[in-house]
Amino acid sequence: MGVAKMSAWRTDQRMRLAAEAEVLKTELPHFTWYDEASATNATIRGEHTTTAGNTYRLCLHVTSNFPNSLPGLYVTSPCPLVGYGGKTIQSYGTSHTMHVWKPDWDNYAKLCHWKEEFWSPSNTLLSVLMKGMLWLEAFEVHCKTGKSIDEYSLNFR
Repeated sequence: MGVAKMSAWRTDQRMRLAAEAEVLKTELPHFTWYDEASATNATIRGEHTTTAGNTYRLCLHVTSNFPNSLPGLYVTSPCPLVGYGGKTIQSYGTSHTMHVWKPDWDNYAKLCHWKEEFWSPSNTLLSVLMKGMLWLEAFEVHCKTGKSIDEYSLNFR
């Protein structure tokens, strides 16, 4: 997992990222850690197959301010992400009821996994990815019923 190559990261960040990488290697071995060329950002990518049998690709973008700022969580496939009635998730922009932010990277659906004011450096990358997987399960139900994501008791605090 490329954490050791991240020389531009501070020592405390490298230690934290190495610990995060070990947890992900154990808990979500189908997710892979990628270093960016700048070595000040990293991405974690993997697929999640929902209980409905559909497969989605998630990408977690970790910036140089981690763990002090929340990482971006994106659904990168399919894109666009089409929900109930043919409406794309991207078309909601920033929406509390759908738990999404306005797309800011290649029009990928950006999931809201924490409100910025509730983010804590103690939150883990594993917990962010798990929230992404829960969001995808709720999205599957949304596709069938048209109900918004916030109706599925997802506590994204």
